[in-house]
Amino acid sequence: MLSKRSLAFRESILKMCEAQTLIVRDIRNHLCSSCLLVVENNPGVARIYDNTGKLILDVVDLVPGDFVTRHGNDGFTLDYSHAWLVSEYFRIRGDEKHSNLELCRQQYGDLSSIDDMLERFVRSVAPKTRWIHLCDEKDPYEHLGLHIGDGIINFRKCAELLKTYLKEDVVATIEVRDSHTEEGFRRIIEHDFPILEDLFS
Repeated sequence: MLSKRSLAFRESILKMCEAQTLIVRDIRNHLCSSCLLVVENNPGVARIYDNTGKLILDVVDLVPGDFVTRHGNDGFTLDYSHAWLVSEYFRIRGDEKHSNLELCRQQYGDLSSIDDMLERFVRSVAPKTRWIHLCDEKDPYEHLGLHIGDGIINFRKCAELLKTYLKEDVVATIEVRDSHTEEGFRRIIEHDFPILEDLFS
């Protein structure tokens, strides 16, 4: 059981994020910049891409309640795989626990009781979604950034949710782990694009 002190710490971080967002917005406006200030939802767990095998645990911006009412931003990047990872973590209620997600659960209650949390996630952020990131995943305990079809995300459901709740066309990026390599980029063009084009057409 996490302490009230831990929960207060999480809430203070959320307040700090809003304060920083407002400061950055004011700097942007003072400089007359046309750049948009966009918030992206975090994955529950990410692995450092080196040989240490360490885990990175994002503390906030895991569920819409963390950021959907945050003042100062111009919209959201909906990372669908991140939303899937967090939703699946709460849905399966497995034995493996991550402190950042348990702290989130302490703040918002038993999130596993929410009927189709992923749909609710997409519906909550859709009105202000400006970009989408897509990749596949194998399980909710590690963010791998796989090519479409190499994991278990249901992209037919993804397409249905996005077509149902997005109010306008939104740019999507296939954001896979090896996209910066020649082989990875070629696979995006030859493999991922055709699959997604078929689902979203």
